[in-house]
Amino acid sequence: MPDSCANVTCAPGRVCLQGHCESTGPSTTGSTDQYPLVGDAGSWLPDAAPPASDITPPDTLSPDMDTGRWYQANEASCPTYCAGKGLSNVASADGGKCVSGEARPQSAIAQGIVFTWGCSSTCTAQSGTTTQSYGKYCYRPGQKHDDDSTDRTVGCFCR
Repeated sequence: MPDSCANVTCAPGRVCLQGHCESTGPSTTGSTDQYPLVGDAGSWLPDAAPPASDITPPDTLSPDMDTGRWYQANEASCPTYCAGKGLSNVASADGGKCVSGEARPQSAIAQGIVFTWGCSSTCTAQSGTTTQSYGKYCYRPGQKHDDDSTDRTVGCFCR
């Protein structure tokens, strides 16, 4: 009987058994992990597509994908501050692009942003806070732009 593995090249950590590349250890994905490969060394062409359950949609966020973070940035214009780090000033998951003593997204507080000039009342989080930089100040929509000390930017969200 001819060797059914003669023209099969397997990836590292896999072995050829009866013409199929198989994992050398137990499968952690629940799939059989057995797809016959054809071609010569360096040619990794499966002759059968993996099951649909093994395909990750391109718009799915992976756990290690960079979604950004808050930076302590006293009196900064956030678009300029983030650009200086080679990043972009984007909205955090809770809508904040900046933080001040009068515009306080929860995510900024959770990451330890310090309110250098205090807060207009308590320094607790405000729900549904979308914020925007205006020079060295940070405001919520509809907030009075009076440029007082608690309006000074203390943090920027960059990605």
